[in-house]
Amino acid sequence: MIPKRLIAFSLFAALAFAPAGSLRAQWVPTNGPFGSYVDCAAISGSNLFVATNNGIYRSTNNGQTWAASNNGLPTNSFCNAYALAASGPNIFVSLYPDGVFRSTDNGLTWGDANNGLPQDNSPIARFAVSGTHLFATTGQGIFRTTDNGTSWKVVMISLTDTANGVIAANGSNLYVGTSTPSHVFHSTDDGNSWSAEKGGLTGKEIQDFAFMEANVFALVNVAWPNLTSILVSTDAGANWTTTNSGTIDSTIFAMAVIGSNLFAEGRNGVFLTNDNGAHWSRPNNSGWPGIPRSLSFPHPLVANESQLFAGTTFGMYISSDSGGSWIESNSGFPYARNLNNLTQIGTTLFAGTYELGAYRSKDDGASWRQCNTGLNLEWIDVLAFAAIGADIFAGTQDGVYHSSDDGMNWEPDTTGLNTGITSLVVMGSNLFAGSNRGVHLSTDQGRSWNGVNNGLTDTNVFAMVVGGSNLFVKSWTGLFHSTDSGKTWTRLKNLPDTNVSSLVTIGTNLFLGTSDIFNAAGIFRSTDNGLSWTAANKGLNLPYALVGALTAIGTNLFVATLDGVYVSNDSGNNWIPVNTGLSSNCFVTLFAANQSYIFAGVADSGVWRRPLSELIPQNAGTELPALKHELRTYPNPFSQSTTISFTPETSGHAEVSVVNLLGVEVARIFSGVLDAGEHTFTWNPEGLSDEIYECLVRMNGRVEALPVMLLR
Repeated sequence: MIPKRLIAFSLFAALAFAPAGSLRAQWVPTNGPFGSYVDCAAISGSNLFVATNNGIYRSTNNGQTWAASNNGLPTNSFCNAYALAASGPNIFVSLYPDGVFRSTDNGLTWGDANNGLPQDNSPIARFAVSGTHLFATTGQGIFRTTDNGTSWKVVMISLTDTANGVIAANGSNLYVGTSTPSHVFHSTDDGNSWSAEKGGLTGKEIQDFAFMEANVFALVNVAWPNLTSILVSTDAGANWTTTNSGTIDSTIFAMAVIGSNLFAEGRNGVFLTNDNGAHWSRPNNSGWPGIPRSLSFPHPLVANESQLFAGTTFGMYISSDSGGSWIESNSGFPYARNLNNLTQIGTTLFAGTYELGAYRSKDDGASWRQCNTGLNLEWIDVLAFAAIGADIFAGTQDGVYHSSDDGMNWEPDTTGLNTGITSLVVMGSNLFAGSNRGVHLSTDQGRSWNGVNNGLTDTNVFAMVVGGSNLFVKSWTGLFHSTDSGKTWTRLKNLPDTNVSSLVTIGTNLFLGTSDIFNAAGIFRSTDNGLSWTAANKGLNLPYALVGALTAIGTNLFVATLDGVYVSNDSGNNWIPVNTGLSSNCFVTLFAANQSYIFAGVADSGVWRRPLSELIPQNAGTELPALKHELRTYPNPFSQSTTISFTPETSGHAEVSVVNLLGVEVARIFSGVLDAGEHTFTWNPEGLSDEIYECLVRMNGRVEALPVMLLR
């Protein structure tokens, strides 16, 4: 057998003599933005499992990174998980409508475990582990397995309602909570017999149990739709009293215990009591994302000996200080669903999402963080961004918000604006907002708004674009044009297709993309402000040129169609496909760009990027300065650290980074202005595995690349 290191070194040698930059000649995914509903969670030794709307994920390092764990699960239902449980070395998940699946190898593979369970497609609502036995609640009662899920048998009891039953175990005590009205059933003999406990219980539904020594806590829904209360019993469930729940959120999703501390997860954070609920406190909860009222449903809260793991609408969060501070833990999770917008503002890349709010990246997509502080979390669809000076504006379903600190905090700008926003554009010092009520204008940086719809016969505005002194609006039925800052509008005639999906301008040229395969498809160009149009589709694959996104970068055009991404460097006269790295089923719906990269929002796959230097040719007369000497690293291969050296001929902004072979950035070594002359940097990788990486230097619009090999 050939030694692994010899194989790796041979590959390294081949890459080392590849043309500079050849490893980067493709699209690669950025690290997000991430975001998933987390429905349930379970801890098994050093493994943490969560069920999301995109499948099962496992972490082996306390939530620092996640990997999909769906091998063997039915693809039609693994996003419909109702319950997770760990019983010894076995992991169980309940999926709708396919039932229970078991893993005996820490989630690497799964197999069917439905023998003896009802076949009516009713979901398993909850699992409970009592000793070596596993219990499950179904619409037909409670079932028990004594052979790790190989077979199940019904526990013959009569309950008022077990369809949504919550089941939990504390030593030899087993508890089942039901709904309509609330009941608690208690068993001390492994589920063979049960007694009904109702003393002091009120409410409509038992939603969760927690145990602290001999005390039993029940989370009860007491009023529709989301008013909850926490009750405590000191006599194994025979009698219940309400804790001092008035000091915590009116909606609580889940409870967890660490030592003598009981934690309750609500919309606004996690609350704590260490005196059995007599008094509650709310830790600082720094970093907590908040949970919108419109998305209130059960969220998991689990704990090991020292950490809390909270599942939220926005993914997983971890606290190591009893809820005082929270760290987002979504690395490796599925991408945020339905990106609505990508916008580069200064050095920050913003992404607007459906339901998950705003994200931002300060390092070209290497890392993403949600930036929703101050946004009305009842409405977190962010559809547009714009900027005037240091003020950044976000268009949401709840109106316009502005930020003066690069998106860290937001404040509403809704005076005179009582509608959801679909688009934002800036013309000089004027800010325009599009909505289903037409176009709105602010001349005071968003502080007040007035409608400007004279002549706009269709007020369902979906997009706007500025070209010099011209303002164009895309509505439901066509295009409108204004030459007087929106005071009056004229409908454009002779459009090739009313189903316009995108608009951009380059100088005096107006380009539109259409998305109707039954009529005109592709790109059309107007040189007379939309009075007449000619097709600009040479090189596009018709009739599959339905335009999902169109953008202009300088004098270059980029378009995304059903057939991939194309670039035109001659105002749309010719198109060249640039799809390397994108799979055939990737559909790009958004573009953004800065000086170094073009970014693409890919449906269900987050944000991807590619260096502009690969796609936009440099004219011979204006070619930017190259590096005087090739990029050098020493030692290479290396075990502890390596020195990176290069010598530019002129000064300029430079970035020095390291990526893996998938193009994901693993280290940002330098970003700033460098003078001409030799520069040296040291890379000390921490926590990285033995692998071939790629050192990148970007300076003055040029990219130099060199493979480096880590061998410890």
